[in-house]
Amino acid sequence: LPKIGQVRFRKSQEVEGVIKQTTVKFEAGHWYVLFSCEVEVSEPEPIENPRSVGVDLGLKTFAVFAGDGGIEEISNPRFQKKALSRIRYLSRQLSKKIKFSKNRSRARRALSHCHHSIRNKRNDFLQKISTKLVKSHDKIVVESLKVKKLLMSSSVSMARSISDVGWRQFLQM
Repeated sequence: LPKIGQVRFRKSQEVEGVIKQTTVKFEAGHWYVLFSCEVEVSEPEPIENPRSVGVDLGLKTFAVFAGDGGIEEISNPRFQKKALSRIRYLSRQLSKKIKFSKNRSRARRALSHCHHSIRNKRNDFLQKISTKLVKSHDKIVVESLKVKKLLMSSSVSMARSISDVGWRQFLQM
């Protein structure tokens, strides 16, 4: 790395292509190295009979897939709702600590670890669902949602539920 030199790291997977950019990130007590690579991609073959699916996103059930294979419902895991009592407890503990103290930094790390854990669980769930959807269907139709407007116009509990589902992240994937 420029200005730093050699850095040891553990690879989770092989780096493919030419490395164009490297980012070092510190998140919830862990260091991460991210590589942006340039990779040659081959042209996909045209599909004769494309399989299509329609996706309806919701709060009670995460998504309903309606397509050639029938209707499939995916339940909403509600990761943040399950951990909300723990988040509240850790936030209260953090607010009671004296600023710049060692105990406050420990409480802050514990709270950040809890949020990090929720984010990782949600990301894993969304990655698995989106990968399954893309591998099994050629044409995917999703309802158009303006998530940002829904978050602004709804109540606090509704906005929390919408954020907990992770619609925007799913749609990006």
